[in-house]
Amino acid sequence: MNIEETTRKQIVQELKINHASQCPYVVVCYHAFYNNGFISIVLEYMDGGSLADIMKELKQIPEPNLAVVSKQVSSTSQTSGGKSIM
Repeated sequence: MNIEETTRKQIVQELKINHASQCPYVVVCYHAFYNNGFISIVLEYMDGGSLADIMKELKQIPEPNLAVVSKQVSSTSQTSGGKSIM
């Protein structure tokens, strides 16, 4: 992706937050490269798919499953070290 400077800075900030996160519910960023205006990001493989993939298939998330997702999001915000990332 060829990007502007402000967008590059935002991506770098997100990568720093991801790197600092120790939450098991956050996709791990293994490495990021910046070369000739392009950022390449190596992420953990999600064998279960993304939440968007599940939404496409199910059209809506059953309430018990939504409760689990909500708990994980809450846990993620608590393990972010008090940083405002949401």
